Amino acid sequence: MHGANATGRPFSGDASGVLLYQTLFDFGFSNQNKSESMGDNLSLINCRITNAVKCLPPQNKPTAAEVNQCNHFLAEEISSLPEQAVIMALGSIAHQAVLKVYGLKLSAAKFGHNKSYQLPDGKILLSVNGLLEA
Repeated sequence: MHGANATGRPFSGDASGVLLYQTLFDFGFSNQNKSESMGDNLSLINCRITNAVKCLPPQNKPTAAEVNQCNHFLAEEISSLPEQAVIMALGSIAHQAVLKVYGLKLSAAKFGHNKSYQLPDGKILLSVNGLLEA
């Protein structure tokens, strides 16, 4: 009932979010360096933040069934992105969810820190272990 559930923004209220929103601000993708509430006037510039799984699973560890259940939401979001978009997947679950959207096998683009892959529609998948390890 706090963090992303309270703000409506992924990664807010946790250590990864502190670094994420500061980094977005530092590189011009946000008008401010933190996400505190829906009314804090934060605006993202030429970027979008989403989750591969829309529910809040126990211990924040989604199951394969939860990833499958939510994958159509991710597919809709990806289809709305510009042609040359870069999709940054923070962690292997997000990486695998993007591959699932494209109907690709996991072996087609093995997850690894700071690896990039060309996707069938021209978008690029950039995968990282997580912001705290960057």
